[in-house]
Amino acid sequence: MAKIIDGHRVIRQLSVAEAEAEHEVVIDGKPVPFGYSNARWRSLLAQFQDGDELWFSSSSNEDWDKCRGFEGIVLIRNGKAIDSFVTFMN
Repeated sequence: MAKIIDGHRVIRQLSVAEAEAEHEVVIDGKPVPFGYSNARWRSLLAQFQDGDELWFSSSSNEDWDKCRGFEGIVLIRNGKAIDSFVTFMN
């Protein structure tokens, strides 16, 4: 079930390994987490500290129906969003 953390509608918490597996793209025959957005992913991970959490974020069904939906990853520290990036939008 979705909840709001620091203004972000988050669906579920995930590990780094889960995020990378779910967003793996094959480029030149090699798996690359987040594909051509890998540099952005690494930038987010560089900020990661002990106790931080990664959350999958997604717009409401209503927003998707109105073609203003998006999904992404949010880095949360002590209940505050430190960084986020969009992985899909319509």
